[in-house]
Amino acid sequence: MAGPTRQPLLPRIQICKNSDKTGFTQVYEFNPLVTPKTLNFNLEKMSCRPPSDKSGGKAEFTITSPATDNATMNTILSNISEGNHLKIWSGKSTATSSLIFLGIIESIEIEEPTKNLMRVTISAPDWGSDLLKHIVVNGSWRQRRLTGSPNLADPNDNTTTVLQIISDLVSRADKQTNTQRPTAVQFGLVYSASNIQIDPNFKIPQFEANNEKLEDKLSAIDDVTGTNHFIDANKNLIVTPNLQWTNSDILLVDDVNDSVAASWAAGQDHVGYIGPMTHYKRTLEAHNAEMLGIGGNTTSIDQSKTTVTNNDKLDVNYYAMQFIPTQNECEMIEVYVGYVGTPTANLIFSLIEDNAAKPEGTILRTLSKTKDDVVSGGNWVPFQVSTTLNAGKKYWIVLAKEGDASNTFQWYRDAASTGVSGFSTTGLPGTWTIDATGFNYAYKEYYGTPLLSIYPYSITTTTSHPHEEVYNYPYIRDRATLSQYLQAIATTITTKKEIFSGSIFAPDTLFTVGQYVRIRKQVSGYVIDGNYTVGEIEYLWQSDESNTTGMFYINIQATLYSTYT
Repeated sequence: MAGPTRQPLLPRIQICKNSDKTGFTQVYEFNPLVTPKTLNFNLEKMSCRPPSDKSGGKAEFTITSPATDNATMNTILSNISEGNHLKIWSGKSTATSSLIFLGIIESIEIEEPTKNLMRVTISAPDWGSDLLKHIVVNGSWRQRRLTGSPNLADPNDNTTTVLQIISDLVSRADKQTNTQRPTAVQFGLVYSASNIQIDPNFKIPQFEANNEKLEDKLSAIDDVTGTNHFIDANKNLIVTPNLQWTNSDILLVDDVNDSVAASWAAGQDHVGYIGPMTHYKRTLEAHNAEMLGIGGNTTSIDQSKTTVTNNDKLDVNYYAMQFIPTQNECEMIEVYVGYVGTPTANLIFSLIEDNAAKPEGTILRTLSKTKDDVVSGGNWVPFQVSTTLNAGKKYWIVLAKEGDASNTFQWYRDAASTGVSGFSTTGLPGTWTIDATGFNYAYKEYYGTPLLSIYPYSITTTTSHPHEEVYNYPYIRDRATLSQYLQAIATTITTKKEIFSGSIFAPDTLFTVGQYVRIRKQVSGYVIDGNYTVGEIEYLWQSDESNTTGMFYINIQATLYSTYT
């Protein structure tokens, strides 16, 4: 039958020297794939798990001196350090070897079983996960609302597509907590939209990074989009759907005479053998018959004044407008503002409790918008206040003064004298002049109600596994996105999970994390035959007496999701 060549996979390792910690031009190398072999050190054993998800990967291997002497090993130890980079390849020949791991040395442990022998164990997390877990990001992404319709997103605003948010997180200096720190891309991460396998039109209308780890924010995006992310050995950021991976054309069998393997179209390069001691688990541990998605609050107008025939510039006075809510949950307030000239400071908005008929109570919110959020001729500018008010009590909307008569903002109003408004030259709390029959400055105050979506409507009295689960994502504020999210995670959540774990005598062409493999067990124990998604790969190597060629096999974990009835 067609099958793999009868030779072990061999590792090739490069460790950067201190003179070139990251560049791989000055290295110590172990490479038994070339003739003559390159053996700057002997490799006794190794385990290597490439990254497959947010938990990242890790390599650990033990080396000795090629001459089994202390002097040579002391020279090696004086030329490598914690923090140096390393690479690991795997293959049966130079032509078929693949780069499987890029790491950064975390620890070097030295054992001395005799006075003339040192065993050095090097541990290294993968470079990508180490980077993502140690960059702190800060930023806010909010999709522009249609004018006058705060519940409707502007379809022409693409600043909150998933592609754009990810690109901003890894490449924009202004999204770093420390804006002087290099971005992930500047450290070497490779971002390409072609590696982000998400609908380019998928948007998250509101997304926040409040001094959080980059890894955590990419995981939050995974949660919403039903995806998985990792950084490969070439530093590429990969984001792919959990169940829509590339087919690898790999067949794994437990029978050298298997009829399917004998006619496998891909040939010997794509057939591998399943070793003993496999493990199989069928489980409903992650199954839910119904999912309840709870997003952020949707909004409806509670109080408003919308006439915009006149305006007052904010160059001399702070201006205030009183309102009395009828609902307790104030989600957002819009003000109709324009500008003249080129304001150099932000538009400052405050929501303040009433005190003795003046805006001199507790300041509940102070928020700002840049000039770019305002149209010169005036438009509705939203401020997300998200606070609880007391229905029937008085509150004030205050806009701060800024600039001069030629460069400032202006708040639009009516020409009547039916509102309660005021002004102050001195700010907050300041000295206020209040007119109980003053102008109505244009505003809209919105109350919020929680967004709820259910998927699928499948629970009945005859449902045998009637598990429900609640998923809270307060930054999802529109029903379409929440529904899209629930459908994305439903591909795994509403199914039965089957997990295969085992050792593989590998095919000549290696498969990678996330690919489909066909696993066919017909003569050893539990009979299975199906397409599984590879979730984790661990490469294991143990030397022989020559310290160069030993048994090399692969441990894998692969998952099959099937319909639960």
